[in-house]
Amino acid sequence: MADLRHVLPYDEEVKILVCGKNEGETQEILEDLAKLGHGVVLVNEELEALRRVRTEWFDCLILDWDAMGLTPLKAVRGAPWSEDVLAILLQSNVDEPSIFEGYHFGADMVLTKPFNPHELVTFTFRR
Repeated sequence: MADLRHVLPYDEEVKILVCGKNEGETQEILEDLAKLGHGVVLVNEELEALRRVRTEWFDCLILDWDAMGLTPLKAVRGAPWSEDVLAILLQSNVDEPSIFEGYHFGADMVLTKPFNPHELVTFTFRR
């Protein structure tokens, strides 16, 4: 991945929760975001994701919909502070009803796999 720090300057650390089970893809996301100075927490179990979103503050939630479902997103969006959390869903299903369902439950962005990692990283700066 190209170094985007000079293109997308951001002077604060963004705390991001990455929820996914595809270790290669998820690890790549984690590394790319950490290179930019973000504080990244990785979880690969739905119950752990729910525990984390209920007990910790995150600026951004990146959720692999295929691996985790929508439960962590619903938990975040059910909290009074949820408007301040950027929610990005990653999914392999590209049909319009699925994409609209993601937006209906509060996603700010739905990226279909395979996605451009630059697009994902760039979107984390939009909070």
